[in-house]
Parts: sequence; structure tokens; C-alpha cells
Amino acid sequence: MNGVAPPSDFTGLSRRKWYLMAAGWSLLLLVPAVVALTADEPLWLRIVQLLAVLGYAACYVFGLYEGVRRRSRAFTTAVLVVMAALFVVLAGTGTGVYAVAYLVVGVVMLVPGRWGTVGAVAASVGAVVAVWLLTGALVWAEVIGTAAICVAQIGMFGVIRINAQLRAAQAELAELAVTAERERMARDLHDVLGHSLTTITVKAGLARP
Repeated sequence: MNGVAPPSDFTGLSRRKWYLMAAGWSLLLLVPAVVALTADEPLWLRIVQLLAVLGYAACYVFGLYEGVRRRSRAFTTAVLVVMAALFVVLAGTGTGVYAVAYLVVGVVMLVPGRWGTVGAVAASVGAVVAVWLLTGALVWAEVIGTAAICVAQIGMFGVIRINAQLRAAQAELAELAVTAERERMARDLHDVLGHSLTTITVKAGLARP
């Protein structure tokens, strides 16, 4: 579905508040950024990894907001595919799987209903597999932590969706109430004017010689 709708319909946050909150969470990505800068790797590879970290953070801060706002399937798909690709680059830095939490948030925010849950689980599992294939090792504490983050994000955004639906329903009921009141006032005015005009017509007829 294409269209433009304010993100407050979903998150209840203005652009400024979302940017501040998302930028704050993105500070956790300083860890892979530092690792990329200080790794014993060729300079070009460190630059690529650093750009991947910055791109990943930008997709999280700006891409998710625009995805919610635009409600465009093509844009949503592009943002999530880019984030998944950038995460694979991050996974190669050996900084663990926790960074997939940002991708999980993106999936849950941008993909509605049960498919968002399926996508979040798939992203978490894919992250574990990617880290294992690229580094040859897994820290199970991080795997468990990633699973907990996935469950928490699904639950949190489920509550946000329900609250958004309740706000929309309340707004619709308020609009219907206003419309009904206007129609009632219009009917009352019509009846009063009709009665008054009828009375004037009868009196005018009686006043004729």
C-alpha cells in the first residue's frame, strides 16, 4: 500500500523525538565502529566496515522513520535488504550478533502482523548463522541475549500497534459523534424553519382581505 501517513499513527513519536531516541540507541554501534578502525586488517577493509556501521545506523535512524511514514512496500523492502546486507558486513568484524537488534526492530516496525514476527525470528536466526559462518565461533550468551531482544521487540511493538489502533478507533468515534451532532442540529434547524415558514404562510393567508 502506497501513501503518506504520519508516523505518529504507529509509534506516537514526532520526527524529532524518534531521531533523538534512535540516535541514542545507535551509540551502541560505536563498538563495531571502534573495532573496524582498530582491527589488524587492510585499510580499505577497515574503511568498508566503518562505512557499513554508519550506513546501518543511518538506515535505523532515518530509513525506519521514512518507511513508517511512506508505507511503501518497495521502500520498506529496500531498507530491510540494505540493513541485512550491512549487518553481514558487521558480522565479519567479530563484534557479535547483538547488532541484529536494529534489524529486528526494523522488521517488526515495517512488516505488519504475523509476517513481522516471522521476519524478526528469521533475522535473528540468520544473524546467528552469519556470525558463525564468518567468524567460526559463537558466544552463546550473545545468542540468548539476541533471542531475548527479539521477543522483547515483538512484544513492545505489538503493544504499540494495539495502542495506535485504539487511538485511531477513538478518533473515528469522535469524528462520527461530531458528524451525528451536526446532522441532528441540521434536522432540528430544518424542522424549526419549516414550522416557522408554515406559520408565517398561514398567518399571511389569514391576513388577506
